[in-house]
Amino acid sequence: MTPELPDDPGTEQVRAWVELAELSQDPDFRAPVLDWSIQALRSQAPPSPAPGDR
Repeated sequence: MTPELPDDPGTEQVRAWVELAELSQDPDFRAPVLDWSIQALRSQAPPSPAPGDR
């Protein structure tokens, strides 16, 4: 998932991309986003079989 900046972005759009890039480097922002991502992936995973069901 690599977002792409348009060929001719407006000033506000460039500012928003810069802000997003800065946030992505901030550990206080990254940690909860990572936790949320892991929870989302786990909720989509099929349940694991019970030990006796393998």
